[in-house]
Amino acid sequence: MKDLPASIINKGANLSCLDKYGNDGLWTAVLYPGPRLPLIELLIKKGENPHRKNAAGRSSADVALTKKKQAMMILLELRQ
Repeated sequence: MKDLPASIINKGANLSCLDKYGNDGLWTAVLYPGPRLPLIELLIKKGENPHRKNAAGRSSADVALTKKKQAMMILLELRQ
């Protein structure tokens, strides 16, 4: 089951979908705990923008910085 998100993404899932708060999949992957670095890397490779702001004006990179998730910040900064 842990490869399910990658499988769905690789089969052409629409990554531009947003929730009611304007959050995309990358934002959600950064926010929630767990081994998300491979998923975050895949989303970025597929074109997700870690600097896209949600309805509250916060980006995935902002969330990673706030949560002090250093490994995620390094990955997100590589996208710049």
